[in-house]
Amino acid sequence: QEQQEQQQQQLQWPKSSMPPASEETWQAREAKREEGVRAIKAKEEYQLCQKLLEDGLVAKQDLPLTPDDKDRNVSKRKWEGSIMAWRKELKEIVRKTCPG
Repeated sequence: QEQQEQQQQQLQWPKSSMPPASEETWQAREAKREEGVRAIKAKEEYQLCQKLLEDGLVAKQDLPLTPDDKDRNVSKRKWEGSIMAWRKELKEIVRKTCPG
């Protein structure tokens, strides 16, 4: 009983941090995250936001920040949520600034 409890404690990690992963695993995760960022930057809403910024129709501080694809403290679920929120914010800026 006591040995099982010790084994379970060894398998747990603090709730505020990510589970341990090898450097190889992190490199694969980062590559996948980088691809996600590139995919959104290739989309029309991102390109339009960049054009709005260049034309002075939107201020840089009004644009959402690109999620950090190198942040190893962000879980897969949180990463995916931040990517979806980023894209949604971009779409909203385009919708508000370019009606019709």
